[in-house]
Amino acid sequence: AGLIITSFTATPPIIEGGDSATFTLNVQNKGGIDAKSIKYDIFGLSDSNSWSGSSSTLSGSSTLTFEDASRNIPGETTTQEWDSTSKEKNTDIPYPVTARADYQYKTETSLLLILYGRDNPNIKNTGTTQSTIGQISTTTGPFTIVPKGTIPLVGKSTDDFRITFEITNTGGGRPYSGAKDSGLDKVKVTATGCSLTSSTSEIKLISKAKTISCKVDPGIDNLGQETKEVKLVLEYNYIVESTANVKVLKQPEQ
Repeated sequence: AGLIITSFTATPPIIEGGDSATFTLNVQNKGGIDAKSIKYDIFGLSDSNSWSGSSSTLSGSSTLTFEDASRNIPGETTTQEWDSTSKEKNTDIPYPVTARADYQYKTETSLLLILYGRDNPNIKNTGTTQSTIGQISTTTGPFTIVPKGTIPLVGKSTDDFRITFEITNTGGGRPYSGAKDSGLDKVKVTATGCSLTSSTSEIKLISKAKTISCKVDPGIDNLGQETKEVKLVLEYNYIVESTANVKVLKQPEQ
């Protein structure tokens, strides 16, 4: 989810040399938070021997509000258009043209841990052998965050334990830190209620998924019980692209 390209078209898809085509990009926010600082680009029309360049004729919105599935409210949509004029050719030439939308986004997951001391009389009676995650909430977007493994029983002799999160890129695009030249595939990570075991606040998602760990200090005695919230936040820019084809026919013989 997140910002998705619902369509990208060239109209008309076949033109004669010297004619113009309109490229129309439609996008929608299908995620759970607002998409911000949206920018739109088009690639494949910069060859000065083939095209006179492209000009924006309809500007898309820079912010799109989120989708609220619980209230059946769709995410906001917008349209961006460009016009470009081809130059005359001596042969038929197909041109693949790529449209790009990039935007600022974040994904949050919150866990409510129910931590049991290892000598808690309630768990002794029920045979419980581990603490539990009582509640999980995650905003929808181009990344999923899934906790992995089990939560142990804790106590005074338990200094800390680790929660493992699997982060998966499901949005069909690529993240970057905000500087495309040096920050491609980078995501900023912050945590509350636990300490990231990595020495950096950025992770690089070259593959589709990555696993990180977060260290929790339980702070209860052997007989105790407590709830503790752990939150993981990913902040990033994200790029989605789509391609349309336009064919320029050769100049008719006179």
